Amino acid sequence: MSTAVNEGQSENSLDVKKQQVQQQINDQPQPEIPHITANYVSLYHVTSNLVLNSYAGLQNVIETLPSVTSDLARKRRVLDYLVRTRQEFVKLYVLIKWSTVSEEVSKCIDAVSWLSGQQNCFANVINVLFGIERTLGEAKLRNPDIETALEVLKDGKPLQPAHDFIPPKPLSPKTVLKTLQDLNVLLSIRLALTEQLPTRYRNYEISNGRVKFTVDNCFVVDLGVADDSVEARFFLVDFEFAFPSARTVPMELKAKIENITNDLLAQKPLGQVFDWILRFTQNYKLSVFHEQLSDLERGLWSGVLNHIFYPDKSLIAVQYWINRPGPRNIIEIGFLKDFTIGIRWLREGKPIHDHGVEFGQKNLSIEELLTRIINMHIRYIIDSVYSNLVTLFYGEEGTPLKENEGSSNNPLVSQIATDKIRIQLTGSRHTIFSIDMLTGRAVLQNSTQIVLSAEQSLNELTDKANQSANLLFKLRHVSLQEEITSRAKATGWVANSNIAVSNDDMRKYFPSDTRTVFCLRLPQWTVKWFLLVSIGGKRMIPQWWLSQLEAKGNAWTINFLEPIKLDRGGSNEYVYDYKLFDDLAAFTTTRIRINIICGELQARKIKYGLLQTSDRGGSPTILIHLDTLTKNTWAHSSLLLSLTKDDTQPQSQLKILVQGRVKNQLSMSLASSGDSGVSFDSSTGRFSMILDFSDNNTKEYVSVADIIVKRLSQVEQVVGYIDLIKSKNLELKDASMNEISFGYENGLSAKVIFGTSTGCKLELSKNNPHREVQSYLQEILFQEGLIPVIGVLTSTLSVYQALGQLKQECQKMGTEVLIVPRSVTEIRLIFKKHNVHVELKMVKSRRRQLMVFISDVVDSLPVSAGFKKQLEQNGNGNTTPSQHLKPLWENKQDDLPGTVPLVTGMACPMDQVAYVLQRVHHSLTRAN
Repeated sequence: MSTAVNEGQSENSLDVKKQQVQQQINDQPQPEIPHITANYVSLYHVTSNLVLNSYAGLQNVIETLPSVTSDLARKRRVLDYLVRTRQEFVKLYVLIKWSTVSEEVSKCIDAVSWLSGQQNCFANVINVLFGIERTLGEAKLRNPDIETALEVLKDGKPLQPAHDFIPPKPLSPKTVLKTLQDLNVLLSIRLALTEQLPTRYRNYEISNGRVKFTVDNCFVVDLGVADDSVEARFFLVDFEFAFPSARTVPMELKAKIENITNDLLAQKPLGQVFDWILRFTQNYKLSVFHEQLSDLERGLWSGVLNHIFYPDKSLIAVQYWINRPGPRNIIEIGFLKDFTIGIRWLREGKPIHDHGVEFGQKNLSIEELLTRIINMHIRYIIDSVYSNLVTLFYGEEGTPLKENEGSSNNPLVSQIATDKIRIQLTGSRHTIFSIDMLTGRAVLQNSTQIVLSAEQSLNELTDKANQSANLLFKLRHVSLQEEITSRAKATGWVANSNIAVSNDDMRKYFPSDTRTVFCLRLPQWTVKWFLLVSIGGKRMIPQWWLSQLEAKGNAWTINFLEPIKLDRGGSNEYVYDYKLFDDLAAFTTTRIRINIICGELQARKIKYGLLQTSDRGGSPTILIHLDTLTKNTWAHSSLLLSLTKDDTQPQSQLKILVQGRVKNQLSMSLASSGDSGVSFDSSTGRFSMILDFSDNNTKEYVSVADIIVKRLSQVEQVVGYIDLIKSKNLELKDASMNEISFGYENGLSAKVIFGTSTGCKLELSKNNPHREVQSYLQEILFQEGLIPVIGVLTSTLSVYQALGQLKQECQKMGTEVLIVPRSVTEIRLIFKKHNVHVELKMVKSRRRQLMVFISDVVDSLPVSAGFKKQLEQNGNGNTTPSQHLKPLWENKQDDLPGTVPLVTGMACPMDQVAYVLQRVHHSLTRAN
């Protein structure tokens, strides 16, 4: 009863306490819910950013609208901007509406956040209670083991294992040794009598109660038996990899191998079990190779190597040079028939069986395998390209041709290393062909624009080994063409790339192995003349041709073609320098001139022939039949015409050299003149003329035949004058193509100058008495030649000497006489002081002797206006016969033989003229 009362009182006291605690909780003020402010953004910040962004967008639209050409596109751009901006401002409008109730929304967010935190607290408490429940089981005491206690009481030991709680009795060393020896004997008998192992698995060693099987470069397995029965099954004791750089087998992997192997040992023969272990080991190697390849693909070989691992097929396919066009290059690593690792190489899609590469046994470096295979592939390409290039560059001597042999001794193509080929492109440039090991791309060193283009073309080939040689061979002839063209342009030639010779003419005129023909020309050449350069043949030596082309449609036909062979020597055969193009310019220009001259001669039906010189680079000589060119009596019938350079000119202009021989040798040499360009050799009678192609006055081109005829006429004139002077027994003082100087009586001389605008010019010395009539002599020379001039000079010398003496005598006596020549044979003397006119006329008599008629004339001469005025002032305007001379005319002069008096004059021989004129002067003087 008391107990029940106490329990009731205790319950009441608990209720009271609960009520008190609840009252205290209710009396305490409730804490505020934590306010959440994380990740909040102010409305002002959002509004300002939106306004700035909208303004920037509007400004961008305004700036970019002028660049839009289409009006529809402008409208679309403005509309897109308006729609996009409107959407943003609608969002802002929603936010502003929400901001009006932001306090309620914020309290709601705080309440939800606080409730979520309380829920997490309750979940954590529940998880802790479950954890305590799980750990209480370990603290539970075990039930009493009545069964085991009865077994111990009855038998003295339990039947259940002790689980090492009771330490076993230690074995003695003798027992251990005997047991191991028994196991060794048992294993030896077992392996010798019952097990039939393949040859590869017969490498084993028995010791320490186990047998150790070793498969070279694969694995090592330790096996043991559990009892002394012959049929006792083997169990795996230990397993390790036995290949180089093998990793330690992890314990987890070793445990799995042990379980699987023990299961197989219980079911299959030992040989099959080893086969499984071998396959496992080799697959493990393949996984190692897979890891190595993955590392390579992430490193240096990135982007150039790709591999696929097929675990179900025990195969790894490695593709190298993946970016190279054409068939793929693959190395397959997998199992052979005897489960050893081998490789299969597909080089450019074709299997290679005799590669001789062993892999997967001792060498497990995949990078070394790739390097070796790729190097073999590169050597195959290099050897193939070199072999094909040697075939293309092979000479007739049976050995690879050498360029610049004797100087640099560089072959056209040479394999300077196992992976490099040196190719001589031109005499001054070469390139080296190689293959990049990582990418398989062809590389050409010493890059130019042409070499870079060729390198790009090489890398587009699908079969570099067989196709690269032809492209490299083409690169050489393109490089030759480019170097020849550039050097030619630098020396003044013009390249005509738009001229293509017709296919028919290519087959007709050029060898079949000609690869390209291009044209060069000099600006001063006439139209249709070109220098053709053909490249082809084994040695790719350019051949030079002088050609005359004519356009017919889209192609050009050849009207004239002549090979050019310059003897340059072997060492300069591949050198295209200024001297070569200077020699070509001289040779071709000479041949063109020769061809033009031949055309002109042929058009004028002048007989000629070509004489080729022994010099390979010399120009032919034209043999002209002079009889068909001009009629002559002074030279032989053959002329030799050739072209030569005038080195005295700044640009070494071409001149025409004409050589011939006179029929009558000159007794003295005819000196040549720099202006005339004509020289004579008196010993042989040969003469030579150097002529221009253009007229010296107009500088225009003149027909060569006209130039030769004109110059021959000049030579003929000079030679004729010389012969004339010699025939007259006159002294030839000096003779050249510009002038001839000769002397006649009393040391007097005259000079004939050629090449003037009027033809010839006569010059007399200052003391020559014929200077009074020099103008008349010049007219005679121009109209009739030198013969009458010489006749006048020699036959009338006494008359003009007498006139000179008369003039000197009048000067001494103070009288003045005016000599007025009307011609070379008619001269009037005017004595001003005496107003007397005396006329001299030279006339040939019937005996062909020259007589002089001296008479007193009454008609006045047409004198100058000043002199006529002076006569009129002196009262002598009208002249009359002089009475002072009448006795001289009427009386016979016995002391002057040969004289005949006339009515108003006298006839006298040439040698008496001086005496008659002296008496005329004395008669007039005495009269005064």
